[in-house]
Amino acid sequence: MIEGLRQLFQPDAGTVIFSPILLLFITLCLVVFIGVSQISGGIAAVLGGLLLRSRSVIVSQSFLRSFAYGAVICQFVFTLFAVEQNARFLHGRPRVHPTAPSYVLASLVAANAALTWFVAAFIIRKLIGKAEQHV
Repeated sequence: MIEGLRQLFQPDAGTVIFSPILLLFITLCLVVFIGVSQISGGIAAVLGGLLLRSRSVIVSQSFLRSFAYGAVICQFVFTLFAVEQNARFLHGRPRVHPTAPSYVLASLVAANAALTWFVAAFIIRKLIGKAEQHV
């Protein structure tokens, strides 16, 4: 998608109809890419927060922050190696290898993971914080 956006601004790039459709497609894919991870991360955070709350477990904010940083770094490294090695488990790989460097693709995935993990940590902290107030 990103490479298609680059072609949009070249001379003789396409018609007036092609440009908005490409931009809408890119926007839709980004919303799905970010939205699905946010919804699944939010559901997991609510379930985990409720479980921790029912057992009266207190989790510090620094632990949640360091856990999120570790998860983002692992996601970056995993994606970087998978793209570099052209791993078979990458579903729906394009037939032409992307020209974008693998660290850029890994950075996009890590940024999405960072957003998801920090939202999840916020949700867990809020749920546990409510349990601490009731005790």
